[in-house]
Amino acid sequence: MLFEKAARAGSPEAASALGHILLKHPRYAKDRRDAVRWLKVAARGGVFSAPHYLGRAADDEGDWVTAHKWYARALEQGDVSSGLRLAKHYLERLDVRFHPLGVSLLRRAIRKSAIDPFWARTELGLCYLQGQGVPRSRKRGIEYLRLAASGDPVARDLLRQMKRGH
Repeated sequence: MLFEKAARAGSPEAASALGHILLKHPRYAKDRRDAVRWLKVAARGGVFSAPHYLGRAADDEGDWVTAHKWYARALEQGDVSSGLRLAKHYLERLDVRFHPLGVSLLRRAIRKSAIDPFWARTELGLCYLQGQGVPRSRKRGIEYLRLAASGDPVARDLLRQMKRGH
């Protein structure tokens, strides 16, 4: 109730918190609609995480066009998680024509990230190792995994396995 009161008074942060709560713990059928409405208020108010959660809400509903729009907006603001979600959507497609787009989105996530984008670097390293969306290159794959290893245990494990010859 306090978040709703503050959101109605014009706090974008409260609108964001209320939207998150309603998305995660809906009690009534209209709660998801209300969550999206409050998250849009938060996004207009400049709350960093709001576009990402609007993308997640649309993604959960199976509306990829809307999810893509919100994830792309979040990525432009430096949200690496949104960039990863966009990239994985295209990299996981069976139609390999979409894979270069996924790689391009990983690169954009690395450039735009407001935090250390080690997860995106791990994914890009895997793309090079597997030749997914880029020419296969063990050397480039290892380069990206080394960059990611400081923050990603998955990258560290992959490098250890590769060193042992697996």
